[in-house]
Amino acid sequence: MAMQTLSAGANYSKGILVLIREMTKTSDFAIKVAGKSFPVHRNVITAASSYFRAMFSSNMKEAQQGFADMETVKPTVMEKCIDFMYTGEVKVQMNDIEDILHASNLLQLDALTELSFEYLRENLSANNCLVAIYLAKLYDRVNLLNIAEKILYDKFDEVVSTDTFLAISCDDIARYLSKADANHIIKWNAVVTWLSIRQEEVEHCLPTLLNSIKNISANFFLETILNEPMVFNNKQSVQYIVELLLSNIEEIKKNISLENFMNLRKTLKAQKIKIERGRVAKVINDFMAGRFEQLFERDDFVELNEEEILLLFQSRRMKCSSERIKWDAALKWSKNQPNSEKVFPKLFKLIKLDDLPWDFVEKVVRTEPLVRNSHECTVMLMDALSAHGSVVKQPSSVASPKNNLNQHIVFLDKKNGQINAWSIINKTWHRLPKVKLGEDMQIVNVNNDLYVLSGSDLFHWGGNDTSWSLKTNKGCKSGYRKLVACQGNIYLVQYDSMQCYDPIPNNFKDNLPGCSLSYGFCAVATSACIYAMGGLYSDQRVERFNPDTKTWSRLSQMRNPRRLATAVEFNGKIYVIGGYDGHRVSNSVESYNFETNTWTRVARMCVPRCDIFAFVDDKSIFAVGGGNANSAIKSAEVYDPNINHWSPIQIDGFPTDGFTGCVRYM
Repeated sequence: MAMQTLSAGANYSKGILVLIREMTKTSDFAIKVAGKSFPVHRNVITAASSYFRAMFSSNMKEAQQGFADMETVKPTVMEKCIDFMYTGEVKVQMNDIEDILHASNLLQLDALTELSFEYLRENLSANNCLVAIYLAKLYDRVNLLNIAEKILYDKFDEVVSTDTFLAISCDDIARYLSKADANHIIKWNAVVTWLSIRQEEVEHCLPTLLNSIKNISANFFLETILNEPMVFNNKQSVQYIVELLLSNIEEIKKNISLENFMNLRKTLKAQKIKIERGRVAKVINDFMAGRFEQLFERDDFVELNEEEILLLFQSRRMKCSSERIKWDAALKWSKNQPNSEKVFPKLFKLIKLDDLPWDFVEKVVRTEPLVRNSHECTVMLMDALSAHGSVVKQPSSVASPKNNLNQHIVFLDKKNGQINAWSIINKTWHRLPKVKLGEDMQIVNVNNDLYVLSGSDLFHWGGNDTSWSLKTNKGCKSGYRKLVACQGNIYLVQYDSMQCYDPIPNNFKDNLPGCSLSYGFCAVATSACIYAMGGLYSDQRVERFNPDTKTWSRLSQMRNPRRLATAVEFNGKIYVIGGYDGHRVSNSVESYNFETNTWTRVARMCVPRCDIFAFVDDKSIFAVGGGNANSAIKSAEVYDPNINHWSPIQIDGFPTDGFTGCVRYM
């Protein structure tokens, strides 16, 4: 018969080795670790470990004395290694894999080393990837390194919360910050976490770490990074961040908010940090000048120093809707200064008295103590009054309402380009120069200068001109659009895009995002933002555009759907008036509260109006013209917020039809 091999299987051999492992009386060698001795058999450990094989084959001291001291291995780990040498098996968990790899590498247990790395690869996570990276580098395991680093970059926010993260070096965290798939907020939180236990290294490490984080906005630097106590309390770190901010002038010009800018000033003052004069100083001054009205309303406006306030009043980039605001600003600032009587005349000299209502000049400016008690101011006032007296006697072919004693409403006639101004108080009309006819004509007031968009042309009238001047005939896009003025600029709001016209350099800026509202939306601008509401298909949506961040955000919906309505800002609220609600022309009105983000119904108009125009004065809202299902409406009405009531108003000579817009004008 043929020979046949009978086998008890691998378990038989394993069982024999387990029995030998337990036969400590027959052991002929010992491994000592931290005072504990493990009896072993030379033949077994020699066969399993190249380390012991070399020891016994060269008859080293340990071979002669019958034991070996392994001082760098933990007793529990050595016991696992001995078990593996006898059985080829070992029970491990993640928190002791580093020690096992150290021991297996020392004892040259190649099989245990490979099994340990395999276990590590199979159990990689955000909790242990940093340990895996360390071990992969230590033992030159490139594949494991790549896998562990990918987990680190993909799950960076989870890795930051591990205890191991706190132990990595500055160079390592800088490298991880530069490559991690996380936003700048998560990365900055990682920096704060890492520095929290080594605050003595903030000054040294912060520049390296910040340079590793891309796309940090100026606002984030000012709102978050500079307000971090460990940064704010370190003058050198503050100095570095400020220099980093000021090195990117375009970022400051475009994106920083006024609130953050003023906080930056306070930080510079608190840390006694000075900036060099030159282009940076000019940009800072231009920034404040461009937001003068917002700045004036702040309590810390009076904290500006004399040099700053004078530069503001002298700046050609100052954006101010009326000279009255400059007067109020000069008083507010001067009366909060210890040497007001010396500084005020310098500001008074920079106020255009001719642009103030003359009853205001005579009753308010003339009686102001700071003016009366200054010989210099008195002389300037008398000169202005004399000049005004001579000017009013000169006839003009085109009457200008700009120097009249009250406010006007300017009407643009789309049939012939004629523009007429109606005095709210005197009930009289003034004729302004005609403007070139074009499609979709709209009129807007920017810093008390009038602009008319006529087709693709933009025209300007400064108040005393005899004709309209063409500012640009490029870039004005066609289609449904709304023209609004915000922060001294003109915005052309459309569905999918928006353009911004800056009067100072006389150019359009493209590539701004449009609102998501469709045909028939209305728009209004406050001193800080632009709001768009309603539209086709009975839309109730409301969106807000922030010129500082150049982004739109969604607000609470209106109570009623509207298209071809109109909107105004009045008494700190937005009022949306009339429009088509999907079924009929509506006379409903509602107001928006900025603080609560809610809409409230107010009194209905006397007449339903669609495609309507509206304006405000200091006390009331006026609704003008519009149409209903049958014809144009040839009337106007006024809203009194004190009694929540609309009532008709008579405007003699009111344009019966054809006008395409009206604006309030000083």
